[in-house]
Amino acid sequence: MKRITPKHAVGFTLVELMVTLAILAIIVITALPNFQNLMASLEAKRVSTSLSTFIRNSKQRAYVHHQRIGLCGSSNSSSCDRTGWSTGMIMFHDNNANRLRDSSEQIVDQIRFNLRYGTLSWQGVGRTNSLLFQPDTGLPRGSNGSFTYCSQNNLHQNVILSNMGHVRVERITTC
Repeated sequence: MKRITPKHAVGFTLVELMVTLAILAIIVITALPNFQNLMASLEAKRVSTSLSTFIRNSKQRAYVHHQRIGLCGSSNSSSCDRTGWSTGMIMFHDNNANRLRDSSEQIVDQIRFNLRYGTLSWQGVGRTNSLLFQPDTGLPRGSNGSFTYCSQNNLHQNVILSNMGHVRVERITTC
């Protein structure tokens, strides 16, 4: 018996579907490393830009409002800790100038990094683990140093804070 099919019948055979899926899988496997490099590059740019802006805002806030402003790494968005830089930072009124956020001191702003392709650390002068912007000038007296972003794919960079509160970004070759 001869099978009759209408002329307008369209569709994919199982073989066509399998070939299409195989080609798609090859494209995805080839593109995945490039996608990860792109995401790592975007993260490095985002960290340096966000960090520079956050530092400038802290300096400006200290000067305009004549308040001592502290910055520190924070993994929980409420207290300072040494290992919290890669997770995020908090900006707070440091009324007693102890460079730590006390429970009575107000958090002004915070930033979350959620880093996937690198780590962030702070190396300040005098082994301080926080930054302190003065109320009279907004300058980070005794808080200059550099943030180091170490990337998984060699996109390392330093965000450097000078005594005058100027921020600049430098590419570095090793971490």
